[in-house]
Amino acid sequence: EKRARELLKKINTRTRGFLKGQILDFTVLTSVLAVGFSIFGLKYALIISLLCGLFNLIPYIGMVFSLGLILSIGWFQALDIIFLVKIGVFFGVVQLLESFVLSPNIVGSSAEIHPLAIILGILILGSTFGFIGILFAIPIIIILDVLIINQHVTAKKNQAVK
Repeated sequence: EKRARELLKKINTRTRGFLKGQILDFTVLTSVLAVGFSIFGLKYALIISLLCGLFNLIPYIGMVFSLGLILSIGWFQALDIIFLVKIGVFFGVVQLLESFVLSPNIVGSSAEIHPLAIILGILILGSTFGFIGILFAIPIIIILDVLIINQHVTAKKNQAVK
């Protein structure tokens, strides 16, 4: 019972860290997009940025929804392909930086998970279980990591005792 409580406490602490990291990631992404869209002259920049930040909570798939939203609003606003390319490229660069640098480092450090483990976990669980696998990838990785590390530490202690 004591061991189970310790494991659940570790899982709870790291999951809480993951949620804090997601909030920080959302805040940074939304702020950068809002400033950039305002500079480019996209109407409703703050609302669009907030929606993009919310969509971004769904790894990789949210980017597609966000891009569709941005391009459709940009098209109806300007009816100009150059304007669409500008906001599309800006969004793409920000999204790439967020997906491969910002999110794995912020969320990974908050949840004490290596950034590569996050990317691989999302890819593996997403390809295995689809959308549900993508949504629950990081919490599953946290649980597996705590259980595997705990098992490894327990095995080391048992070897030391023998």
